[in-house]
Amino acid sequence: MTGLYKRINWVDLKRRFFKSEVLSVQEFLRIEGMRNTGNTFDKTVGWGKDKERFIVKQEKKLNKKIISEYAESEARRTVKERTKYRLLF
Repeated sequence: MTGLYKRINWVDLKRRFFKSEVLSVQEFLRIEGMRNTGNTFDKTVGWGKDKERFIVKQEKKLNKKIISEYAESEARRTVKERTKYRLLF
């Protein structure tokens, strides 16, 4: 009887969910062609919250990188202006 059912790689499925633009686990499962059963619910509990935390973490990383690059460019600009000022006198 086990040959009739397709084994699901839950780790791979979760990875695909995280990479997708879909925020709802139920919507993602529907797109993947999976039925919403008690087993799928048990296996996917917490995925939505995990993805929300993942997105927030990625946004924080990106913001930190942007701020760092901006600060670095401002520092280079300031040094360039001061060097230019010293050369004039």
